[in-house]
Amino acid sequence: MPLESLLGPAVTSFIAYATAILTAFALLYGALLLGEQVTLAMVGYGLVIGLATAVCFSLAEPISRVLGKTGINVMTRLMGLILAALAVEVMADGLGKLFPILRH
Repeated sequence: MPLESLLGPAVTSFIAYATAILTAFALLYGALLLGEQVTLAMVGYGLVIGLATAVCFSLAEPISRVLGKTGINVMTRLMGLILAALAVEVMADGLGKLFPILRH
């Protein structure tokens, strides 16, 4: 079984797991500190994000046909570059908080 066939279910379960945990924390925080209206707004945001994710997953095959192999490789590298930039920013921020002498 090729690795590509395992990637889809792994990514889907990762997204669902992370979303479930973040939603639970957000709803708990909202209910305890911010009130019922904010909690309902968070549920609404979660539904919108879930719908957007479902639309993206359902359009993945047509988009991949339009982009082709080269386009997918370019997008993969671009997303990797963006993810690496975010990782460096988060790491630098964390190290700056841990070691204040690193901040200017």
